[in-house]
Amino acid sequence: MNIVLFALSADVLSLLTLDFAKVDWQATYLLCSIGVALLVIYEALMLYKTNGKLAEDSWVQSVTLLDIIWLIVSAVALYYVNFSPFAKIIPTIFIIYNVFGWGYSVYLLKDEIDEASLDDLENLIIPKPYIDYSMAFGVVSTVAIGATLFYLYTQQLLVISAVL
Repeated sequence: MNIVLFALSADVLSLLTLDFAKVDWQATYLLCSIGVALLVIYEALMLYKTNGKLAEDSWVQSVTLLDIIWLIVSAVALYYVNFSPFAKIIPTIFIIYNVFGWGYSVYLLKDEIDEASLDDLENLIIPKPYIDYSMAFGVVSTVAIGATLFYLYTQQLLVISAVL
């Protein structure tokens, strides 16, 4: 007899009817995390393309804001969501990425920030090592989330279903 500890489902009606008791929050978090990780990769690719210059019409600022929001979501999820032990790695890496990323960016930009005024921040160039850090995180977290889902599936702790 197998006991399913984790069900990855797309029950659209439970989200639309606000029946949050039926929502599998672990699955929802992991699926959204894949999206966030892919957006981090996109952000890094756009910054590579512009050599670290923030274009006014780019989505990079939106992705950066989403990173900050996802930090808060990850902390709340880590506290409230009943993650399997292996899946707890995912919100933890998002929190570590953000906290270390802030420290690393301040370290890399300390000379530019000291000399810059608030008006000059629009012209600030994101250093290539920070873009590399973001790209590495995006790739590693996408692989880690995929590995988590694969592990849960092979252990028969994951049921993939769609209820529309």
